[in-house]
Amino acid sequence: MQAVKIVALCLVCLTVALAVIGLFTPGEYEVVRQTVIQAPRDSVFAFLRMLKNQERFSAWADMDPAMERDYRGTDGTVGFVMAWRSQNEDLGSGEQEIIHITEGERIDHELRFFEPFETTAKLYWLTEAVDSAATRVTWAFRGHLSFPRNLMLHVIDMNQKVGEDLERGLGKLKALMETPQ
Repeated sequence: MQAVKIVALCLVCLTVALAVIGLFTPGEYEVVRQTVIQAPRDSVFAFLRMLKNQERFSAWADMDPAMERDYRGTDGTVGFVMAWRSQNEDLGSGEQEIIHITEGERIDHELRFFEPFETTAKLYWLTEAVDSAATRVTWAFRGHLSFPRNLMLHVIDMNQKVGEDLERGLGKLKALMETPQ
């Protein structure tokens, strides 16, 4: 009986400790990666604004070639939505919407994840001319994990995990844009 009390007390203490840690753990994270592509800014921006093009370079698209996709609206315009459903538990289901475009400079998206859990994140693309034949591309991902999910930020390095996917995607984008068509 004494052992049961000790175990119960330890579980209560652990629960309280995790709750306190969670209350003071920021839930916000941002992951940013860049590359320079040897192509003019206008052509890089025109390619990036078309959300369907992400299927050609996104690391997440590579994770499940059989992923189901649905589209609503006109690609490359504010309001266009690409929805996905995957049997891969790392991908789950959700949708990505173009929410703002600053012509030639920036494209903002909202990501709405439905499975394996519900959350919302933002991503954006920046294009900056390095010179007339080269473009610096920034791909950034911002998210928020509410308590108790924010405790995962102590275990998962989002900058590394998401950053690796962004780097792979940027590498494929660079190769696509720099290969003569």
